[in-house]
Amino acid sequence: MEPITAIGGGLALFGSKDLIIKLLGPTADYLGGGLRDYTKKGCENISRVFAVAIRTLGPKVEEKGQIPPKVLKEVLNQGYFCEDQLAAEYLGGVLASSRTEVGRDDRGATILGVIGRLSSYQIRCHYLFYSALSSTCKGESGNLGMSEDRNKFGLFVSHKNFIESMEFGTGENVNALVPHIMNGLSREELIADEWVSASPDVIKQNFQFEAPSAGIVWKPSAPGLELFMWAHGISNHAIIDFLNLDLIYRQIEKIVPLADVIRTRKRAD
Repeated sequence: MEPITAIGGGLALFGSKDLIIKLLGPTADYLGGGLRDYTKKGCENISRVFAVAIRTLGPKVEEKGQIPPKVLKEVLNQGYFCEDQLAAEYLGGVLASSRTEVGRDDRGATILGVIGRLSSYQIRCHYLFYSALSSTCKGESGNLGMSEDRNKFGLFVSHKNFIESMEFGTGENVNALVPHIMNGLSREELIADEWVSASPDVIKQNFQFEAPSAGIVWKPSAPGLELFMWAHGISNHAIIDFLNLDLIYRQIEKIVPLADVIRTRKRAD
């Protein structure tokens, strides 16, 4: 049995095995016969991640390059059990970002390690937060590589809007989930340590910002910016380019973006 065909019927979800060979490059040789033991569901999950990577790369999949073996290992381990579409988008985006001609460039493995420690709630919040940062502040000047400048890009989102975009349902306790989400993102340094989820009075006390309602105030971090860019197939730009008008961050289907977002500081002239 050829190594690639060992993945199974899940490949039919996005087309020819030739595309996977193009995506992975020589690293495809690591897909040995052991994959024949994968379940159909696991194969479908991995195939969805591969499909995201191929879609993200577009015509670039035809260019010379390969996926570092350490990155492939992380994708297989996480992708096998990945049923959440947004998580698959993140894994596939990092997989696409990891395709390189530089043999030792396995940065994606560390990015995937972070994703593996996040819950589906935290991944969704990360996506919502940094999408909001892009849509609200894109084109502005400021060196987001420096903490002093990042502190100028704090954002407020109302609790009502946050709950709607997170799509919490019956049986999901918001009072338990919001601390889980925010503390987790802070622990992984995907947002700055300085954040608050509270009433307008508490927000004003901590951020000197007149919030129109109860809500969340947060600030971006360097690792948070990096993760978002890698999840969108952008690994050849530094985080100082995050607000560059030329960089395109795709809107994930079926996820309602945050709309009730306000800068906690006036826009710099």
